[in-house]
Amino acid sequence: MSIEGSFRTSKDVKKFFENYQNFISCIPNVKDINDKKFKLDAQVGGFSVTADGELVSFKQSGDTYEYEIKINGPGVTINIKNAYKFQNNEISWSSHYNYEGFAVSMVGSLLDTTIQNMIKATNECIRAKLE
Repeated sequence: MSIEGSFRTSKDVKKFFENYQNFISCIPNVKDINDKKFKLDAQVGGFSVTADGELVSFKQSGDTYEYEIKINGPGVTINIKNAYKFQNNEISWSSHYNYEGFAVSMVGSLLDTTIQNMIKATNECIRAKLE
């Protein structure tokens, strides 16, 4: 699954994106950040869960920044790849995700909604910090 968007900025995006802590801190309901590992609280339908997350990859190539995170929750593993490309004072972003685990059959569509809301909130936080 994928989600894309873009926004304009006049800030120094290089300084923001090169520090992966800035990205992690924009993930909603993140807590206990320890370098590239973190915990997050999520609502999946009527269930509240705490999951373990990790930034498993960070790459920069020119004006493109890529972050890959893995989230391990009860009965599900979620992989999200985020790419940000800066060009002419505009940031285009795309997020691709997939998930697996025994709980997927029980919460599939709810999980999609939760992940998409998390991605949108993360990118809204980044946009707000770069305005």
